[in-house]
Amino acid sequence: MTAHPAVLLENTRKSFSGKAAIKGVSLRIEAGERVALLGASGSGKSTLIRLMSGLERQDADAGRIEVLGRTLQSGSDLSRMAREIRRDVGVIFQQFNLVGRLPVHTNVLMGLAGQVPLWRSLTGRFSVEERALALDALTRLGLLPQSFQRASTLSGGQQQRAAIARTLVQRAKLVLADEPVASLDPESTKRVMDHLLELNEQQGITVVVSLHQVELARRYCQRIIALRHGEVIFDGPSHLLNPALIERLYGQGARELLAPVAGLDAVSLDARQTPHPSITQMPASAA
Repeated sequence: MTAHPAVLLENTRKSFSGKAAIKGVSLRIEAGERVALLGASGSGKSTLIRLMSGLERQDADAGRIEVLGRTLQSGSDLSRMAREIRRDVGVIFQQFNLVGRLPVHTNVLMGLAGQVPLWRSLTGRFSVEERALALDALTRLGLLPQSFQRASTLSGGQQQRAAIARTLVQRAKLVLADEPVASLDPESTKRVMDHLLELNEQQGITVVVSLHQVELARRYCQRIIALRHGEVIFDGPSHLLNPALIERLYGQGARELLAPVAGLDAVSLDARQTPHPSITQMPASAA
């Protein structure tokens, strides 16, 4: 374990037009963890991801957000180090955020945008070594044959894998994935989640992924942080969050979270669900 956590939130708050979206959330995510942010639509998952990445600013009366041992936000003030911190944070969105008219290879190279001079990224002046790095990432994601196709010609699952390849090129230490499989078919869902699992297990990259299906969260993450109306209502080992507890925590909203995931096998995941020693379950009173 490193001396500092990958993410530290202290009294994080965010409101939109006077309505609270995140209500005083405090969390600690250790380096190397694989964590699911779980919740129904409107629970605050995406907002929390954007706050962790510095794409959204907190409210003025909020506390501190640290990422990889450095302060990213204090209140509504973004740190002067924000750009430097973001170089180590890969963000994967539901909408892929690829430039459709550009080749897949070029989109993947955009992962280097924060590490090379602006003029080089804007003009596509990447070195032979950098281009080889992108091709290697695409090979690992099974996309080498599509390297020079326009990104817009790829399927949704392929575009999401290209987005993951971009984080490999970036050499991110923390990956924040915001509903990365929400619009994908079952086969693509499994493949994308498998790749996120590999990033964590094989490279030690901390992965925080927002999901709205318990089955996926339990299958792929050691720890689940469940949100409801901008508040944490459960934080603990994945295997403890069973259907009965979900129904108790979410009431009628549990149906969305308990929806089965097509094509997901029932392989035992005991080895992957070993809880981190810092994880504790939220008290039942939190419900």
